[in-house]
Amino acid sequence: MKRYFKIILNIVIVIIFMTCFSGCTNNDKTIKAIQLDLERVDRVIEPLDIIDCSQVKARIIYADGSKGLFVNASQDPAFSISSVKDNDKYIVTITHNSGIQASYEVTIKTVSELIIVQAPYRKVYSIQDSVHNLEDLTVRLRYTDNSISAPVKVMEHPGFMVSTYRKSHNDASFIISYENVSISVPALFLEGYNESSGIINIENVGFVTGPNSVNADMLAQNGFSYTDLGISVYDKNNELNYFFYGDTFSALTPDGYGFSGTWHSNFFAVSSDTQLSNGITFDSVKGPVIEGNHQGNSPDLNGEVTKIPTGGTVIDGVVYMFYMSISDWSDWRIRWSGCVKYVNGEWQNVPSLNWVDINAEPYIDNHPAKISHPQEFDYTMTPTDCFKQITVCSNAEDGYLYLYATGNGRLTDARLMRVKPIDFENPMRYEYFCGTQQGDPIWKTARQNGVEESVAVIDKNSTSKSIGELTVTYNPYLKKYMATYCADNYQSKFSNDYYGLLMRLSDTPYGPFDEIYCIDKKSRLIAKGGIYGAFTSEGMIEEDGRIVYLQVSSFTPTYNVQLIKVEFSPYM
Repeated sequence: MKRYFKIILNIVIVIIFMTCFSGCTNNDKTIKAIQLDLERVDRVIEPLDIIDCSQVKARIIYADGSKGLFVNASQDPAFSISSVKDNDKYIVTITHNSGIQASYEVTIKTVSELIIVQAPYRKVYSIQDSVHNLEDLTVRLRYTDNSISAPVKVMEHPGFMVSTYRKSHNDASFIISYENVSISVPALFLEGYNESSGIINIENVGFVTGPNSVNADMLAQNGFSYTDLGISVYDKNNELNYFFYGDTFSALTPDGYGFSGTWHSNFFAVSSDTQLSNGITFDSVKGPVIEGNHQGNSPDLNGEVTKIPTGGTVIDGVVYMFYMSISDWSDWRIRWSGCVKYVNGEWQNVPSLNWVDINAEPYIDNHPAKISHPQEFDYTMTPTDCFKQITVCSNAEDGYLYLYATGNGRLTDARLMRVKPIDFENPMRYEYFCGTQQGDPIWKTARQNGVEESVAVIDKNSTSKSIGELTVTYNPYLKKYMATYCADNYQSKFSNDYYGLLMRLSDTPYGPFDEIYCIDKKSRLIAKGGIYGAFTSEGMIEEDGRIVYLQVSSFTPTYNVQLIKVEFSPYM
């Protein structure tokens, strides 16, 4: 026992001796220096006239060689930060309350160019009151040494100047200036914009198709480099979006304003991408869905130029797509509308679903057109023919599929049909909206003269604007049916003097659809050329519909599709 006690005693004496020796020889906690995280400095310091030191990291080094932890020097009360301008640089000094300092230099660079990083167009311009808000406008600065700064919010740095330039009533820009360089940002006109719509943000996310899109390589490999439309059909059971595109070309003419190479009437893309805020990425592309004959214009309806998708739905895993057969693009004359379905990887015709124009007379605006109802019935429409461009609202609250239809071009009213999904391929089960009686909708089948007695559900005459490339979907956030479409100046038809992309809301699928809200006025978000289309679906929304994405097209100067984000107020 004594032996073990002696061993333990010796160990304790050794520990005490070593502790004393260590303390006597290396226990000097005098502050010797400040060490900075130099790898972070260049990244967090903005080389502007105002130095941002909010993220600089520092730590204490003691005389015995030990080190403290890195802390944020701007938040630790033991440190203070100052900066002094010295010719072409700043000297930034970090001082500990002991008096120990550390310094570094930030070179002042000459700005050569401003680069727009993000212009969210958050109610940026209003014709009515000329009020603008650019709080989220972000730029990068390119310097004479070709380096580029971190993103900078313009309105948070007094070194920037912001002014407006109005060329005409509906053409204006923001001029952003820093030192001796400037950049112009197109102003978004919100004509018809109304606070009651709840729109707080309209943003161009970027290209979905074409050489400037994330899908460029996949599209080019299939000869789908230049296209339009982007009709969305959502398969909620498999969480897939099917996107349908129109006339598609593999190349442009040398001047960039014509088409060359391979011509397909259409193609479709499949996407499982649910994060649309950074664009749409395709899983695959295939096509065509159904090919057109690619003949010349034929006003007498005897020929076919192409076949264009107009709208679709998914029923029990089967994808359906309506299309129109174009006989004359110069006057946008449609021979008939038809439907195909995607079964076992192949597109099949649905022969029961087609509406045929059998009027061979030259096209005249508002001329009654004869419609051959599927298989059995021919009717003469009292107003303009309206059953040629068909789109489907698939997420109505009552379980019906609501089919909205317009006629030739963008010159007609919109009419409405409905059918239960189980009866989709049976045209005799379709019911046509024939107005209301004491507020209740009147529905009639074809046998009950529903086609010829149908009335406009969206009336172009009441708005003095036509209806083109229509989409209607139920928005759970707004608790309303949302119609988005393109409106021409129908009096000048194809003059490129577009009214823009519009939105209207209704409590019911049959209306009334309320006042017009402008999504885009004459290509402020898209391009300087003509814009058209405003396609969306229940698969292109976020936050239950508070955020809605639209695919829109521009004919010139780039024939391709871009993604527009529309954000509603979180307080609605």
